[in-house]
Amino acid sequence: MIRRHRADRAALTLSYQRIERRYVHLFGMVEFDDTGSLTKFVEKPAEPTSDLIFAAFCVFDAAILHRYLEMLDGTSWQHDVSRDVIPAMLRAGERILGYEVEGYWEDIGTVDRFHLAHRGLVRERPTMPIDQLPRTVRPEIPVRRVGYADGVVSSLLAADVASDGFIEDSTAFAGVRVGRDAVVRDCVLLPGAHVPDGARLESAIILEDGTVQQMSPIASAPEAVR
Repeated sequence: MIRRHRADRAALTLSYQRIERRYVHLFGMVEFDDTGSLTKFVEKPAEPTSDLIFAAFCVFDAAILHRYLEMLDGTSWQHDVSRDVIPAMLRAGERILGYEVEGYWEDIGTVDRFHLAHRGLVRERPTMPIDQLPRTVRPEIPVRRVGYADGVVSSLLAADVASDGFIEDSTAFAGVRVGRDAVVRDCVLLPGAHVPDGARLESAIILEDGTVQQMSPIASAPEAVR
């Protein structure tokens, strides 16, 4: 992406991906002409006219970016690339090109999306291979997918997870402890989380301090997964 940005002498190259149109309203919608130049950018459109969205990473020409930041400074701008900088550059006719994301990409800007992204990892055909998963917490501890074992079904587990309960369709990070007779289904257990004896958890994220973040019914429904 950076190589092409430099070769094309673009002011900005932004990543994009094609998704189902019913989800476009959650993102920044983009449109391009036949030359690949950006013609339209609408943040969270009420009535989408495209199925292409900004994938939330981009490459700027640094000098041009600085010029626009200085221009926006002192105005009522929201200090947001999508809401301020890109629209200003588009209005001014800057050379803005697109770069299609062909590999795995997932927006995890909300708790529900974070949960859905992890749900994709425990499928029989996961959205991302286990050996490509980024591990920034306890990277020395390996992660494995367990299809079926004593007390575990279709889950992604760090090697040091200790469980005396039942885990299904869930992701459990390093240092997780699941108590005796506890049942965990469709959950994300963050590093160091502890599930008490006898607890029943479903479609939730369990934080390190034991806080349980329950998913909304819509986000938990299978048809919500794209």
